[in-house]
Amino acid sequence: MTFRHATSLALFASFSFALMACSNKPKPQHHYTLLEVIDVKGTCYEDHVRQSDGYAGQIVRWSDDETKQIATYGSVTNTGDLVDRVLAEAKHPTVYQTPFIVEFEDIRIDTNQPKWTLHGISDTKHGEGDEQGYDSTCELAVTKRGRELPYGAKPSR
Repeated sequence: MTFRHATSLALFASFSFALMACSNKPKPQHHYTLLEVIDVKGTCYEDHVRQSDGYAGQIVRWSDDETKQIATYGSVTNTGDLVDRVLAEAKHPTVYQTPFIVEFEDIRIDTNQPKWTLHGISDTKHGEGDEQGYDSTCELAVTKRGRELPYGAKPSR
């Protein structure tokens, strides 16, 4: 290796380290304002099966104070008895079970309406593991509107 090559390599390495140091700087904190917490209840099904079940949950709307963009997202959880559900899965592992959770990201509907059809992704493993869920459809009705979140909840974006 010549001196010229060694110098070029050292310069490249120091430039790479400088870029890494710049990228490790913390991102500026965004501040969010909670606009609304919407309790919903209804039925959902995975699109490939269409076996519906009861669900309830919350949809939240946040505003980014800097960009003024509004984020609307949430999830619903199966309203059936969890113990009965787990026992049924253990007794009949090959029988289809409706999803435990359906998650919604980037909701783009008029949330002022009393009833909604939302499309989300199912989670059949009770929030465990990293399996990808299935496209799901939910018919939901608004049961309550407010501005209070469960203790400790913060924007996830």
